[in-house]
Amino acid sequence: MRHRITLWAGLAGICISLGTPAVAADPPATLALATPSGAPVAAACLNDLRAFGTQLRAEGYWLGGPGPGYGYPISGFAYGEEIVPVRPAREGRTVASSYTTARAGYEIRLLVAAANVQAQIGQQQPCEATLASARGLYTQYAARLHEDGFARADSPGWQLRQIASAVPIARSGTSYRSDQLLDTDVRDATNEALGSVHDLVIDPATGRIAYIIVARGGIFGIGESFVPVPWESFRVTPNVSLLVLDSNETTMDAAPTVSRSRFGEPGRFAQTSQSVDTYWRAHPVTQPPSR
Repeated sequence: MRHRITLWAGLAGICISLGTPAVAADPPATLALATPSGAPVAAACLNDLRAFGTQLRAEGYWLGGPGPGYGYPISGFAYGEEIVPVRPAREGRTVASSYTTARAGYEIRLLVAAANVQAQIGQQQPCEATLASARGLYTQYAARLHEDGFARADSPGWQLRQIASAVPIARSGTSYRSDQLLDTDVRDATNEALGSVHDLVIDPATGRIAYIIVARGGIFGIGESFVPVPWESFRVTPNVSLLVLDSNETTMDAAPTVSRSRFGEPGRFAQTSQSVDTYWRAHPVTQPPSR
C-alpha cells in the first residue's frame, strides 16, 4: 500500500510539474500534443537521460536497464541465476523484510518518463530537475541493496554465457507462453542490445506465430520504433532469459517498422507480411547448426 500511495503521489506531482512554470517568468508548460510542431527538444537533457540508462546497465543493481525491468524483484530477477545476499542483513533485520522497501523502480520509471516528456517539449531545466530526483531515488535504492548484502550482477558476463547456450527457437522443442517472451531483451551474438520483445504477430491463415515485434530505441519505453522480425530468425537462451538475433544495428535500423498497436492496416496482413519478408530475405539471419 505504501508503494501505491507513493506512486500516485508521484503521478500527481508530475501532473503539477507539467502544468505549472518552473519559475515565475517562464510561460506555463503545456502537454506535448499542444506543443507547436517542430518545437526544439531539450537535447542536453535527452543525452543525460541516455547516460542515466547507461549507468543503470553498468552498475549491476538494475538488470532491466532503461527498459521494462524494475531492478531486482524480491525473489531474484528470473534470469536463470538466483540473486542471493552475500552476507546477512545488519542490525537484526532480515534481508526479506528490509528488501521490500528497496524497490524504488516504479517511482524512478515514473520520474524518467516525466523527464522525457519535459525534454520533448523543450523544458531543459524542469527535465534536469526531474531527472535529478530519479537519480536520487536510484542512489538510495542501490545503497540499500549494498547495505543488505546484494552483490552487483555481472550482467555482461552472465549474458555472454547465456548467448553461448542459445538454440534456434523454432527447433528448441519447447513451447512458450507470451508472458515468457514479452519484454525479453534481444541481443546479437556479441551481446550488443538490439531491443526487446514488444509483441507477437499471429499469421491469420496458419494460426502460428509469424513475427516477433522488437521494440528499439527510446528511453524507458518512450519514443521506441517497432521492427517485425520472422519468428524463426531468433535463438533462445535457457529459461527464456534472452532472445538472440544474429543481425546488427545497421540492418535493424533499416528494417520495416510497424505501429505500436498493430501490424498493419486491417485486412492487409498479406501485404505487410510480404514487405517484411522481402526485407529479411535480402538480409538473412544465419542460424548456427543445432548442437
